[in-house]
Amino acid sequence: MIRYIILGAILALLLLLIYPNYSILKIKSTTSQKFTVPQSSWGKEERNLFNHVNHLSESVGSRSFSEPSKIAAARDYIVNTFLKYGIKPSLQNFSVGNTVFSNIIVTFSGQKFPDEIIVIGAHYDTVLGTPGADDNASAVAMLLETARIMAGSTHGRTLKLVFFVLEEPPVFSTENMGSRIFARRARENNMDIRAMISLEMVGYFSDAKRKQAFPLPFMSPF
Repeated sequence: MIRYIILGAILALLLLLIYPNYSILKIKSTTSQKFTVPQSSWGKEERNLFNHVNHLSESVGSRSFSEPSKIAAARDYIVNTFLKYGIKPSLQNFSVGNTVFSNIIVTFSGQKFPDEIIVIGAHYDTVLGTPGADDNASAVAMLLETARIMAGSTHGRTLKLVFFVLEEPPVFSTENMGSRIFARRARENNMDIRAMISLEMVGYFSDAKRKQAFPLPFMSPF
């Protein structure tokens, strides 16, 4: 019996080690998709979305835990975009080792139930070596546009638009994830969070065979 428990523990450990490495290798080996869209037909929203994704994935590029300067460049782009919109974001800073990272938060106060909070979030870091156009510049672009469009309107509940940092390996599932930092501080401050919407990889979808797949083969039956 003890032998089977030990074997099971070893197998579980191997799966935990294999999963992130396999996923990262698969992501990095996937051929990037190129799309041409007639920009003359785009409205303001489409152009803004394209420009945000293009800047983050092409001008900044890979922005992982191992590339703090790239993460800082992405952070500065998001902050400066808000300032151009006349919106002042706040930075939720925290340190990992000797490096300071920042969640970026924009708050729209509620009129009817100001103490009740709705969180809409997207992470702005990437897997090392990937441009992250879909994962997750697409969601960052959508959240930026959501803020721009909603800035001039009134809201019943308080909205917090949060751009999380450090959501990808090797920080994924650790105490230093940006979302965990935010959740921990929200609890410490007794925030009454009623709902949370996570925007993740919203820029590309295909049901064509072999165009999209789960990180591990055996995940598909579930």
